Amino acid sequence: MPYFVGTRDPDEVSYGYTFLDGDYSKVTTLDPDMAKRPPPDSGLFFSYNRASGFAIDSTYLSKRLQKNGPRRAVPDVTMAKLLLVSEAFKEVIERFDPGLHQFFPVDVLWEDGQLAARQYFFNVCTRLDTVDRTATTARFEHIWRTWEAGAKLVFNLAAIGPHHVWCDKFLSANPFVSDALGQALIERNFSGLGLPHFEAV
Repeated sequence: MPYFVGTRDPDEVSYGYTFLDGDYSKVTTLDPDMAKRPPPDSGLFFSYNRASGFAIDSTYLSKRLQKNGPRRAVPDVTMAKLLLVSEAFKEVIERFDPGLHQFFPVDVLWEDGQLAARQYFFNVCTRLDTVDRTATTARFEHIWRTWEAGAKLVFNLAAIGPHHVWCDKFLSANPFVSDALGQALIERNFSGLGLPHFEAV
């Protein structure tokens, strides 16, 4: 029964981040052909602010972020174009899915230039089609239209297989994690992390 990796950091909306270097608009996939819009039913494609399970080229990815607003606790998980995570969060992911995903180090700075934290951009590199088409009530039109009234998502365990972290190519760019990994993340009580749970058959 998978979990959706979301964020619940109020600062993400209230203050946000300033990118001090790099140019995210130029970040693309390691395979340039994957940045092109695919046929309608092949899923979410790589675009600005949406990696959707594609490995990326980090050439233009920021290595320094300014955390705007007053000094306060730095969450383990937040969003700054990509998921931004702590070393401890990274260690749990790599324990379950070693060597499969991308973690790019980034210095998070306060407005006066002092170091707030050393964290990682987390980019998931597994892209699957995992929604069960029989049990799900959400309407499918190129993607699953989960925002519509009465929409219910149910996942397919056989389609998930042995994977612990993945992006569903017909859903959000944020990743999903297995029940085992979700439980491990909950046990660590990571700040800023939201983990809605979904049914699976």
